[in-house]
Amino acid sequence: MKVATANAGLPRVSDGAPLELAAAVARLGALPGVSVSRLGDVDGKPIEVVRVASTAPPGQAIKVLITGGVHGNEGVGPAAAVALAELVAKDPALRGKIELTVVPCVNPEGYADHTRRNENDDADLNREFIEDGSVPREVREVQPVLDAGPYALAVDLHASQAQDSQGNAGFFAIQSGGDLAALQAAMRRFAASFPVLGETTEKYTKVENGIFTSRNQGTLKEYLYSRGTPRAYTIEAPQHLPYARQVEGMIALVSDLMGEVAAHPGGAPTVDAFQPGGAQPRPAPAQAPVLPTVEHQKLWS
Repeated sequence: MKVATANAGLPRVSDGAPLELAAAVARLGALPGVSVSRLGDVDGKPIEVVRVASTAPPGQAIKVLITGGVHGNEGVGPAAAVALAELVAKDPALRGKIELTVVPCVNPEGYADHTRRNENDDADLNREFIEDGSVPREVREVQPVLDAGPYALAVDLHASQAQDSQGNAGFFAIQSGGDLAALQAAMRRFAASFPVLGETTEKYTKVENGIFTSRNQGTLKEYLYSRGTPRAYTIEAPQHLPYARQVEGMIALVSDLMGEVAAHPGGAPTVDAFQPGGAQPRPAPAQAPVLPTVEHQKLWS
């Protein structure tokens, strides 16, 4: 399947810019086959869900979920999430295979305040996706979307300061288990154009270049995986890169991953990352995606 890429029609949202994000979400709602609804709000700040209907015959589309803004100071997630929603809405190949659900910003107060934690509970929401009856409001509001799975693919978009022992950083995915072949194929292609983390760090254990596991509990991806989503990943952009490059890379990786899963919806045998000569990935795209044109007065920095 053709790899989807960013184009000049995609929205641009600056780092931590709630008004720009709201405008981008509103524009999505004006597209054919796209709906926007409010899951709830936190002190008047909405948590919204964008749904992009598939053009596939009933029952034949795969379900994909994208979430962003769980950590409010990682603005790449919401920006890439709305861009990916528009990309799918306007890409006939993806639209013909994918039913997409996007929650651009799970933690709207943290996003507005540029803080990792939420405001009311001072909680790291990515440790709160558990069922103990006392989860923060943001988690309660998005749980109906999570429970509407299982999804064929779910990605939670973040940014990280992780570096290897030489001080090198890069994009990486944190996986929960299940089918790994699509992620491996997409990550290997991605590494031809973008830096990927290649070494175990204090917090993350390497599976292969760009793919890691972690011991964190209560994460959004773990919640989804425990409820039957076979490909539930956290995708991390390296915060040392310029913001525009973070967004560009996130769009490139996730769009290719969606295309890979759409092309192989039943999954494939997991490639043994520690055995040479495993499944051969497709060739890397000839060039990285082209960034959208500037639509806002406030530029990406």
